[in-house]
Amino acid sequence: MKKWLKTPLLFFIIIWAFVFSVNSVQSETQEPVKGWPRLYENRGDKVIVHQPQLDDWEDYTLLSGKTAVAVRLNNTDREYYGAMKIQTSTETDFESRTVLLKDFKVTSLTFPNIDDRLAEKCREAVLGALPKSKLITISLDRVLAGLDRTKKLAKTVAVNLEPPQIFRSEEPAVLVLFMGEPKFETVEGASELLYGVNTNWDIILEVGSSQYYMLNGESWLVTGDIIKGPWKATGKLPQSFAKLPDDNNWKAVRKNIPGKKSQKPPRVFVSNEPAELIVTDGTPGYSPISGTKLLYVTNTDSDLFLNSGDSHFYFLTAGRWFKAKSLDGPWSAASEDLPGDFLKIPTDHKKAHVLSSIPGTPEAEAAVLLASVPRKATVDRKSTTVKVIYEGEPQFVVIKETTSTVYYAVNSPYSVFRVDKEYYCVYNGVWFVSSSAFGPWIVCTTVPQVIYTIPATHPKHNVTYVYVYDSTPDTVIVGYTSGYSGTYVVATGVVMFGLGYWWGHELADDHYHHYHHYHYHSHYYAYGSAARYDYYHGGYYHSARYYGPHGGAGGWAGYDPASGTYYRGGFANGPYGSAFAREAYNPYTNRYAAQAGAKTTYGSWGRTVIAEGDNWARAGHRSSLGKTVGGLETSEGAKAIGGYNKWTDQGAVVGKDKHGDVYVGGDGNIYKREDNGWKKNSGEGWQSVDTSAAKNSAQSRAESTRSKASAGDWKRPDSSPSRPNDRGSGISSQASSFKKQTNNLNREVNKRQTGNFRANTYQQGSSRGGGRSFRRR
Repeated sequence: MKKWLKTPLLFFIIIWAFVFSVNSVQSETQEPVKGWPRLYENRGDKVIVHQPQLDDWEDYTLLSGKTAVAVRLNNTDREYYGAMKIQTSTETDFESRTVLLKDFKVTSLTFPNIDDRLAEKCREAVLGALPKSKLITISLDRVLAGLDRTKKLAKTVAVNLEPPQIFRSEEPAVLVLFMGEPKFETVEGASELLYGVNTNWDIILEVGSSQYYMLNGESWLVTGDIIKGPWKATGKLPQSFAKLPDDNNWKAVRKNIPGKKSQKPPRVFVSNEPAELIVTDGTPGYSPISGTKLLYVTNTDSDLFLNSGDSHFYFLTAGRWFKAKSLDGPWSAASEDLPGDFLKIPTDHKKAHVLSSIPGTPEAEAAVLLASVPRKATVDRKSTTVKVIYEGEPQFVVIKETTSTVYYAVNSPYSVFRVDKEYYCVYNGVWFVSSSAFGPWIVCTTVPQVIYTIPATHPKHNVTYVYVYDSTPDTVIVGYTSGYSGTYVVATGVVMFGLGYWWGHELADDHYHHYHHYHYHSHYYAYGSAARYDYYHGGYYHSARYYGPHGGAGGWAGYDPASGTYYRGGFANGPYGSAFAREAYNPYTNRYAAQAGAKTTYGSWGRTVIAEGDNWARAGHRSSLGKTVGGLETSEGAKAIGGYNKWTDQGAVVGKDKHGDVYVGGDGNIYKREDNGWKKNSGEGWQSVDTSAAKNSAQSRAESTRSKASAGDWKRPDSSPSRPNDRGSGISSQASSFKKQTNNLNREVNKRQTGNFRANTYQQGSSRGGGRSFRRR
């Protein structure tokens, strides 16, 4: 057994784990359950551990922090306070929003302001009273809130901020997008039918009549002009529709034949480039946001505001702000000069989710941190593979801006590259390699660095966020950050969805541009799915119903010459989810909802069980009627159970509030926050820390010093410089030090409160079920 497993200082991990596992179901207006401080006993000694404070999360793999501990030795009434500093390596599970702690070290355990003999007894009491474990999970939300984002320099990318075409309607409407000129392919087994390949809707053309049919929910619309319309409701479909293939590719379409005739068909907007749609239920209605000059439009799904201060409308989509004097435009970029009143939107307001897209807000900082944390998984080298298909024979085109020669496949829906004589493919966040464009493909252990020079202007830039971290003869540790799924960190300190480009110059001038529908997905051009950020979703997602079943992307058609199989993939490339063969499947998070026989390459990726060899840890909780029980179990056989009942205010291991909200200060001393201010532990008890009192004391002593000087007691020569030990400046420095100390402590309070709020909000949303809507109301 490794030496670090034997150390008795592993206690704080178990304690921290209860933050995640012990939560109560309660309304959002109530305070979160206070899981701290924690009480442990051993041979009459009592040890109270307060909530840890975080200092750094290096490369999001090594976490360091400190925590205050209080010790009451056997048969005594005195409490002695100490500070512990720790380091631990981490793995992050985004599905359960937890962080796995392992291989940690305790770097120091000190008890200031008491003599060495007593301090040693206190250290022994701590080591003897608190539990030990090896692998423990903690709340990701508390970790992120506890960090100082200014210390974390996330990878940023330049994005396009210019507005797309923005349509608006005061009646029900839908937006039909074609990625370039409309492209149609023959339906297999039905030569008189063609289907739209590069659109976000199911659109079928009957060749003989030249009529276009579009499935809108359970109803069909028809037009003779795909671009100009008009579209009309129909309850009658051509007999040839019966020839649509009876497979999953056409399941949703066949289900709605002949469909129900719509009594009030929507207005149809058609665009062959990225666009957005604002729909209001009649004339826009407005509601003021208290404390600001802002009003938000109440009868729309869009994030739309009117600023009475400058008489401009502000529209948020894909993390970008646009403004206009009229809702009919013209619109211009506003992300870099947003009015200050947006910073004043209350955190409990209905529109508070937009704070994540406003530079300088805590919500924006949290989004940046979340986007920077890598999602990792261990994949099996023997069983993990991919089958790449092409439309015809593979065709590769050079990516001109790369520092060396990198080619990519233009006629495949897969991200396939050629570097020298080797082929590389990213699928489901895993790199594969082969000596042939057709495979066989094996998990890659080393990715050529030149691939990471693919510029942001290229539609395959998102693969530069996928990495290989480590490998063994049997497994490979892979992972990616949020840029892979289209959530990019920009220099202004916010996250945006997509790069905002269209017809990237890499493809605009070559003769392969008719394959553009394979590459220009929403994670590249950003628009066409009303992408909205949600912290609890972990990124952007498709938020409006006006954009069709395929989000803002389209589909693809392919032919596998090796097997002779024809593929029609109708899939949604919306920012948070996709559909493959019309079943819910997200290729970026490997979250399969309904695809029969599907197998994720990541295995336990996204689950609440994280494995590392023979070591594992899992955590869970269940709640009912305000009662919560949480449990934790590890592969080492260590178990801990904690419970809390909000109605009786009883907890199995929870210390009482009389111990106060205790922190470790930057000077190594222990401070307690109370209603009347801060107090510092002197070893003999608690003393007030009051900057105003210190300042008054300094001023009084300075006046006494000046009085003595005028009486001739001493006089500093005018030519001599100010001495460091000047009494007045020394006292002033002391007051300044007190103020700095309390300012730092107040920041720690804010971090702790924010983390507790976010963790409890997420748990409440999870406990309620019925979806993943964790937005504050």
